Amino acid sequence: MITENISNLLSKINWDYNYSEKELLSLINKKNDFSNQRLSLYIKSLETFTWQELVSLWGLEECNNLYTDKIRKGLFSNKIREQYDGIFNLLRNKTLSYTKRSPEDLEKFKSTLLFNRRNRTKQRVF
Repeated sequence: MITENISNLLSKINWDYNYSEKELLSLINKKNDFSNQRLSLYIKSLETFTWQELVSLWGLEECNNLYTDKIRKGLFSNKIREQYDGIFNLLRNKTLSYTKRSPEDLEKFKSTLLFNRRNRTKQRVF
């Protein structure tokens, strides 16, 4: 069953595809499938959605698994590429380079990366 929220998200990326919402959702839900159609849909999702929308549609684990160098190079904007590099490096426990940010900014970034939608409270990554 496709909820209204998922339907709205799919309509944002379905304007140039010839797929139904069910076909798009089944393509998204294929775990560990690295087909070109799925990867191009993931790139489009990265460029279109906010982080919260992306996680609600693809799931945190699948987002983390799919973000590879091939996906990174497929992103059009350098700014988006840098933002997602930071997010996925943080999720993968890699060293972050935030020389331009204060420790308070980094702490705020880490605390808002994951969230609890039901309680609307912020969760800490670490």
